[in-house]
Amino acid sequence: MRGKEKFEEVLKENSLYGRCKTSVNQWIIYGVSGFVMSMMPTLLYTSPMFDVSVRDSLTQLIGVGLGCTILMAWAYRSVALQRRIRLLSKHQIPQNKSGGSIAKKEREEAQIAFEAKTSDISCAYALMTVNAAYLILWIACAFSILPKLWTDMSSNINHLIAIAGTSIFLASRAATFLA
Repeated sequence: MRGKEKFEEVLKENSLYGRCKTSVNQWIIYGVSGFVMSMMPTLLYTSPMFDVSVRDSLTQLIGVGLGCTILMAWAYRSVALQRRIRLLSKHQIPQNKSGGSIAKKEREEAQIAFEAKTSDISCAYALMTVNAAYLILWIACAFSILPKLWTDMSSNINHLIAIAGTSIFLASRAATFLA
């Protein structure tokens, strides 16, 4: 049992997945961004263009908004995680100016600083790419695909399918084609 525990500890220390944890601050950023992105189209659905009644559809609007917020946060996290792993796997240990390796303490500090910077870069990358993909997919779904498939679709059904479908797709597949 001792060898197995040691093996798992070494595996955990050297794993990129173990070093790529999402901080609470990033989860907050992802949640707020997901809420804003999922509620932007909802404002359009409540306008005279789609004429969804807030009073009659409040439960649906809030439910879809909260559900899509969670799905969008998951999409941001998965894209950021994949991007961070890609950046960390390309990293090389910094060399001393004289050509030799730097001290262990300096190398650890440089590694921590690099991981923090890649975390910020991957977070910004995830926000940018997932938001752009969400808007493009939602516009295509709400204004082109759904009206062609079902011409007499109610605005409530269009809202549900377009927003939830786009969020579900991004939560499940965003890391494969955006990272």
